[in-house]
Amino acid sequence: LRLLARRSFEGASLRVAVPAPGEPIFRCAGYARFVGGLCALHAVGFGLWQVDALAPALRAHAQCSWRNVVTEGRWWAALLAHVSHRELEHAATNIVAWMVPVFLLQRLFP
Repeated sequence: LRLLARRSFEGASLRVAVPAPGEPIFRCAGYARFVGGLCALHAVGFGLWQVDALAPALRAHAQCSWRNVVTEGRWWAALLAHVSHRELEHAATNIVAWMVPVFLLQRLFP
């Protein structure tokens, strides 16, 4: 099994070009705007959850659940849930989860 694994990955390499200090992370300004916009949406979503008075409205309109999306017909709850997080760790994890693939795929798409 080890021999098979070695032969499978023989000659394979994964190189990720990390930008030099002072160079932009994203080569294309469009990618930087996309990630910046997503970060802003996550920050707004996180900020809204910190206001206790908004919690009932956010539970109804920004939380993805069967009741909200299917029973109540609030299809936008499924979309808003992607940028609406109560905990800072969850918001930060999702921001990184968007940023890393965009960085890695920027050489594939114009």
